[in-house]
Amino acid sequence: MEITEHEIVNVITVILSRLDELEDEQKRSKDFILELKSRLLDLNACVDDILDIMSDSDDLLFAEKMKKYSKIKSMFLKQLEHEENKLDVDEIKQLMSHIIGES
Repeated sequence: MEITEHEIVNVITVILSRLDELEDEQKRSKDFILELKSRLLDLNACVDDILDIMSDSDDLLFAEKMKKYSKIKSMFLKQLEHEENKLDVDEIKQLMSHIIGES
């Protein structure tokens, strides 16, 4: 059985198509991880602010920061929930470890 030029072209086309799909998927994952990292760093900064305010005993400022923290946390959890099914457990653990290590 001889392999024709047309069959070779078809195989190469399929391979290139799959590579494009993988690149797109990788880009989406990278964008998600960067956004998630940004939100976690925002949460970390907010927690630092809350701790500073608690030491100053300013109730109004504390309530304001808690409100901001709740909003950022809600956005983070919503986004994580939306993308969670696309990542496996090991990827999520690795991501969290990486982000926590940087903050």
